[in-house]
Amino acid sequence: MNNKKFQGGKYHDELDAAKRVNQLCDELEIVQKNPGVGSIPNPKRKHCKQTSQYTGVCWLNNRKRWKSEIIFRNQHRVGYHLNELDAARRVNQCCDEFGIKQKNPDVDSTTNVEKEHKILFDYDATQAEFIDFAKILDENKDPATLIMKETLMELTNHRRETTETEINLQTKNGESALSIAAKHGFFEIVKFLISKGANKEHFTNEYHTPLSLAVSHNHFKVVEVLFEEWISPNSHEKPYLHLLPIFNVKSREIAQLLIDNDAMTSGLYNNKNQSPLTVACQNGFLDVVEFFLDDGLNINHLDNDNKTPLFYAQTNNHHDVVNLLILKGAQNVFLKSFCVNN
Repeated sequence: MNNKKFQGGKYHDELDAAKRVNQLCDELEIVQKNPGVGSIPNPKRKHCKQTSQYTGVCWLNNRKRWKSEIIFRNQHRVGYHLNELDAARRVNQCCDEFGIKQKNPDVDSTTNVEKEHKILFDYDATQAEFIDFAKILDENKDPATLIMKETLMELTNHRRETTETEINLQTKNGESALSIAAKHGFFEIVKFLISKGANKEHFTNEYHTPLSLAVSHNHFKVVEVLFEEWISPNSHEKPYLHLLPIFNVKSREIAQLLIDNDAMTSGLYNNKNQSPLTVACQNGFLDVVEFFLDDGLNINHLDNDNKTPLFYAQTNNHHDVVNLLILKGAQNVFLKSFCVNN
């Protein structure tokens, strides 16, 4: 549909299958294929409390912000606002950008949306972080990091402005200053770099993004900053699916933040046919395992080696994860088949 790939799923009930088709139509904002049937509520939207009088606006309890969201064909715009009216204005502005009819025609979209959805940074805090960040750049011993350091020193001291080419300079490994800052958790530096035009969706030579680096190193504040103006958490494709942030999450808080920003979980498997739940069990992240179970991932999913999440938890001696999986009804299909064959 509209060049956007969706996985529908298999259903024993014909009506449920029809509802799923309508749900995909709703997400694409096209006419439902089965009018009168209704649609399956999207589980990714359960954190939204739909109390707004405006179309495309909902309240996020976890963020304490109004969310503006527009999906048109293969384009997606999301923003977070303190003021409900500003969220409605942003929806209209997005409609104007897409060349479609405004969702909230009674709201004036020419008024500037308040600045809170933009990245705001603190120069004093940025300069304080820069001391430690400069040490990291020095340790890198790449000629590009010396230029990065000098450029940032001048910028943080208000000496001059910079170009996007300078701010997105890369090392021989394809790392930008933003990639390095995200990896090491310098969230004030990350804010500052983004405000100067740093590319938030840049891939290093090893196919890491600032988001995937921040998630894999468990830097919650950096992840928050990167999502201030929405980016896709699903940007990795084959053969790099194992680098998707959702496969490398280490805390429930970051997992929730990814889901809040439309990270896929259901029907998603890495190159070994492992689900995010399997990987979390393999690594022993109990709260992440609980999160994925609550999200409905298959507790008995078999990977390419015919192994279950429980098998990996047992093999790696993650006893708390093993106990949780057994309590939730996990079956170790691999061990059962092994015993039968031997």
